[in-house]
Amino acid sequence: MERLIEEKRKEGVFLTVLGFGMGNYKDSKMEILADKGNGNYFYIDSILEAQKALVNEFGGTLLRSRKM
Repeated sequence: MERLIEEKRKEGVFLTVLGFGMGNYKDSKMEILADKGNGNYFYIDSILEAQKALVNEFGGTLLRSRKM
């Protein structure tokens, strides 16, 4: 999976990873995948964390491409 993510990153496709649940499950794996995909990761375990990730910080994960 990591190789595929790296290949897609080279093609201009980036990956942001969202984890949901109560507890810190596979947090390190999420970070590795997001790093390989030149993206971000968020672990959402509360409504406040959801608001932070999906409202306050989500704009920073978007990339606009320009055609020259």
